[in-house]
Amino acid sequence: LRGVIAQRLMRRVCPECAVPIGPGPFTDSESELAGRFGTWPAVRSVGCAACGQTGYLGRIPVIEVMNVGPDLADRIVRGASAAEIARAAEGAGMHTLRESALSRVAAGETTLEEVDRVLGERAAEGAMAQASESAMAAALVPAGEATGPAAPDLEPDRDRGSSRRPLPDGPALATSVPRDVELIRVLVVDDDPVHRRLARRALERAGFEVDEATSGASALEKAGTGPAYSLVITDLHMPGLGGREVVSCLRSMPSTAGVSIMVATSDDDPDTESQLIEAGADDYIRKPFEPTRFVARVRAALRRADT
Repeated sequence: LRGVIAQRLMRRVCPECAVPIGPGPFTDSESELAGRFGTWPAVRSVGCAACGQTGYLGRIPVIEVMNVGPDLADRIVRGASAAEIARAAEGAGMHTLRESALSRVAAGETTLEEVDRVLGERAAEGAMAQASESAMAAALVPAGEATGPAAPDLEPDRDRGSSRRPLPDGPALATSVPRDVELIRVLVVDDDPVHRRLARRALERAGFEVDEATSGASALEKAGTGPAYSLVITDLHMPGLGGREVVSCLRSMPSTAGVSIMVATSDDDPDTESQLIEAGADDYIRKPFEPTRFVARVRAALRRADT
């Protein structure tokens, strides 16, 4: 996702009858709307034969463009709320529909009445949602505690003979994991940070302990020297060591010969799948993957390995 565009159309004031109002005086309605939107109108619609006595002639667009950079991409992957994403986008310089509309008012192209007609309810709902979200967060977090999910405080299991642990089953874990529960360790290998985060989030929500590697070489180093992994999920196409090489190396090393391996790729070639299975991969999944189906395939691969 590179960006999101929202657009609304507003009526343009009729150039034949619009009245500049400069510093005032303003009507009660104009004053009330100016207080709500924080901008004084530059013109007033009147109505004439040219505009059919409506005061408006033609339409103008108001546009909001959200560029998705690394920070926003990370928030989206983490499942941040719409209000949080909107605040982050505005902090990064995004001009909202409301700001775009008010710039049209300041330029004398439309009126506050028109802004209120098109965006008033939406703006009010947005403000209410943000206030509600903040109040709920404050109510749910006890004083003195940090917000956000707590990371499990688990000591790594360095006994390579006990890497197989009971499979998490049932619904995904919604909160932090108790300290006395040992998690199945999974290594996600992908040079694409977005795909890595998507896989990590889906697996962690399902109760797995997840580690990441950004290349085939770093994956082999982690798998061969650190705590044991029950499953390695590797991308097929990576600079340097690709998925095929990672599978072959893992199968050739005594310490990782028994680890389950899944290969993820966007390739549709059936020959590629058969070649990877012959090379030693236990499963093959195509990207982009749907989280629920992805987790189900992971559990199935681990169940096959335990039988």
